[in-house]
Amino acid sequence: MEITPMARNRRSAAWKYWGYLPFAGALLGWLNPAIGTGVILALAALSMFYFFFQVPRPCGAWNRGERGRCRNNAYGLLRGCHLQEHKWQNMRMLVNYHRWRELGAGLWASWKSALPALAQFATMVSGVSAALMFFIAQPK
Repeated sequence: MEITPMARNRRSAAWKYWGYLPFAGALLGWLNPAIGTGVILALAALSMFYFFFQVPRPCGAWNRGERGRCRNNAYGLLRGCHLQEHKWQNMRMLVNYHRWRELGAGLWASWKSALPALAQFATMVSGVSAALMFFIAQPK
């Protein structure tokens, strides 16, 4: 059976958002006590990787000539678009604490950037909570 190009495009379009499944699993894992904190920690780690490096979003880096933000497609909250100057601009801003305000303005500039940033924040809180619970609740 041959897969048509249209079906392949739909499948790859849905595959771009795979990281929202472990995100939902990590958050819903807190509601079910049968799911251990180790599973929640693993789901949160998968989700954090997705949001940092693979979530599709607008680039948001500052353009040189015209004062405005780049609107090219980018992947991940820490990475930029295909332009060399934009590739790791967000990562460099994260390291330099004097530029955190600028990084925050870029991440909250539109709902397309704000939704992954908010999900990443929730994943980080869930992951840190799961790690604390996992290591505190270990029998001695």
